[in-house]
Amino acid sequence: MAIVIGLGSNLNQPLQQLRRACKQLIIAGVSIKAYSNIYQTQPLLPENAPSNWADKAYLNAAVMIETRLSPNELLQVLKKIEREMGRQSAERWAPRVIDLDVLLFNDVVMQEPHLQLPHPGLHQRIFAMKPLLDVLPTYPHENLAEDSIISLPHLLQGPEIMGILNVTPDSFSDGGRYVSADAALQQAQQLFSEGADIIDIGAESTRPNAVLIDADTEWQRLAPILKGLEQLWRKDMRPLISLDTRHAATVKKALAFGIDWVNDVSQQEFAKMVPILKEGQLKYVAMHHLGVPPQVGKKLQEDPIKALLAYQALWQQNFAKADLDSAQLILDAGLGFGKTPEQQWAIIHQMQELKISNTPWLIGHSRKSFLKSVLPALTTQGAETATAMISARLAHQGTEYLRVHAPAASIAAIRLQKFL
Repeated sequence: MAIVIGLGSNLNQPLQQLRRACKQLIIAGVSIKAYSNIYQTQPLLPENAPSNWADKAYLNAAVMIETRLSPNELLQVLKKIEREMGRQSAERWAPRVIDLDVLLFNDVVMQEPHLQLPHPGLHQRIFAMKPLLDVLPTYPHENLAEDSIISLPHLLQGPEIMGILNVTPDSFSDGGRYVSADAALQQAQQLFSEGADIIDIGAESTRPNAVLIDADTEWQRLAPILKGLEQLWRKDMRPLISLDTRHAATVKKALAFGIDWVNDVSQQEFAKMVPILKEGQLKYVAMHHLGVPPQVGKKLQEDPIKALLAYQALWQQNFAKADLDSAQLILDAGLGFGKTPEQQWAIIHQMQELKISNTPWLIGHSRKSFLKSVLPALTTQGAETATAMISARLAHQGTEYLRVHAPAASIAAIRLQKFL
């Protein structure tokens, strides 16, 4: 048998809550050996439940663990994590930020008021059984009515996937395709349905020789799309929203639409952004570069890993001086910005060398021109395949965030890798 913990959430961006719970288990000293897929079901509702409870779809997952804790000790760890993550309601079947249950504990059978093993009603609850069977396929079970459960493409373990939404007329890969609000909203839905955890919206192209725009022009492009996204994802089940911008004024206006991240390729207005980052508790991505847009012929003159480690130290200092929470900082290695193809490949091969602190890294390798240094006859479909293969490599090295145009391809490669 095995020890299996069930995880559930339907409040405050439940995809993020499930991932956060897994991290908290590891911090608590619990060793996770296997992760399930993530499943969505309609919530179980008690009689006379408030009408808005029915709108909060429930997400469930499971992890197989190893621990020296006893069942009761493990239960106390789970309850502590629930409290720390903000679970408040003890009402049965009420919406909750996180729900952690011991589903199995080896061959232990318990019937105590506070803990029953195996978990009561396990065989009648597909939302518990389906994730359990992902991590323990040999567990005895009856046929499951799978028409009531949806398997989501999002990853419970590994990198979070950032889907690219360019609402520009001149981006190198998809310029002009999503400039209308309707087209942009449709693409945002597509990215989320493919497994994107974050949607990164950019209204200004940063390709070589691009013409930069001012904050007012940028906001004219962004405003109708942000308004549409606010209407589209009123419920908790939504991706995080990232704004790819270098303008503090744009970020300030976008706070009203519930953005979660700022992806700043230039950092020229960082000082102006500091109070906005504090106000919105936003994540901030700082990208390494030698100029935005990149200048043709201007390349890094030192070892790229050494340069990125120095950049990491610089931004950790910048955050400390600005009295910003270090947990808000994410660094982008800046592939395609002032680096030779050889330097970009070196970064991809040596990502583990950058992981000397808790500051996470984001890699934007999708459809980049350096791919043609080894694949000169690269087609559009070939670029997508190459991007997915690199995503799997980066995931294996523990890269925290991957920025891609086609989430489904990268997620498939990451999932497949563990079977190779």
